[in-house]
Amino acid sequence: MNKSNKFYKKALIMQSKGYIDKAIELCEKSIAEDIKNNAAIDLKGMLLYLKGELKEAKANWELNVKLNKDSAAKKYLESLPGDEKKFEYYVKALKCIKEVKIKEALNLLHECEKSHYNAINIHNNIAICNIKQGNYNEANSHIDAVFKIDRSNEMALANAKKLEEINERKAKINSTKLIKLASAVIAIAIIFTIAIALKKYVKIPNIQSDKKTQKTAVKKEKKQLTKNENKKSVENNKASENVFKSEELLAAINNKDYEKIYYYAENFANKELSINDKVIMVKALEILKNDGVQYYYRTGSSYASKSDYANAEQNFLKAYKYGSNNYVYADVIYYLATSYKNTGDIENAIKYYTQYDSNFKNGSYEETVLYELAVIYKDLDKVKAKTYANELITKYPKSFYINSIIQEILKE
Repeated sequence: MNKSNKFYKKALIMQSKGYIDKAIELCEKSIAEDIKNNAAIDLKGMLLYLKGELKEAKANWELNVKLNKDSAAKKYLESLPGDEKKFEYYVKALKCIKEVKIKEALNLLHECEKSHYNAINIHNNIAICNIKQGNYNEANSHIDAVFKIDRSNEMALANAKKLEEINERKAKINSTKLIKLASAVIAIAIIFTIAIALKKYVKIPNIQSDKKTQKTAVKKEKKQLTKNENKKSVENNKASENVFKSEELLAAINNKDYEKIYYYAENFANKELSINDKVIMVKALEILKNDGVQYYYRTGSSYASKSDYANAEQNFLKAYKYGSNNYVYADVIYYLATSYKNTGDIENAIKYYTQYDSNFKNGSYEETVLYELAVIYKDLDKVKAKTYANELITKYPKSFYINSIIQEILKE
């Protein structure tokens, strides 16, 4: 077997294992040894095609037709006009994702999916859309589709990590994961310790094992209500609603009732509480800042995808208030700004777009944010509009947002 074929065979092995860049490198070595190795040229073209590098793939196949009159390469070239149209769909889909039009984005991406062209980026963005909609099984399926082609793909790894963090994807076991697992075991032990302490000192009725105690507590509460019935007023009713009920909050924690947890966080987080109640409150805030933030983010995204921006705002605001240390925080700020823009609240749209620009210069939505700020300020503050337009064109010279509006701003 000559060197060219050896490199080609190794390229096939690397491709089958999901090492696409290594496979391309081996194809190049194979072609360097024998420029007429049509199989190696075709394979390199296909791998570039999967990565979305259409011009490079086309150049390889044109070379193969010219040198070897390769029939497979000829067929690939014949299909390219349709793929160029799919690239337009792909660009539109990315814009839809940034505008929180997830359903429209998915429709466009599924149209792109009919071809293998740009498969890695298509699967990655379908996964992102499904994560935003809470369709985690579907997201996992598309993440796995990427890993079959490129097991080191950064976007797929980031998507997988997001799902691992919310327990919607099984993490690979390695030394780092084992450390995390050990930490989780310790955390669970601490939680059990707290639970035992609560059971000992808070004396909360156990719904399943101590119904008699629960009934007694309910009776006592009813008696108390009856006793005070004639003394109630509007003020007293409001005051009674703001009583910290440890058993109610514990039930909310166990049932993942984020609305109830949010209510307690808003009304009692800064109030004087007993030691035992503080322990419960700390646990509630921990859940709210993690799972709760993600819940409000998903709910807000769902409303936004239906163009119900008023409800989207309410949910994104809740996620924003408690999500500063959550990985979705940047997305929350962007979507909050976009929701305000879509309801005509330009003042708040500017506030949150500016906050995104200040804190997430390298964020996924920075390109869109710069465009939105330039357009918003176009008729409000020409200096600021030009500043944002200049930053957009400098940072993203090939951006599809560099349109006639941006050119007009730059000319002024």
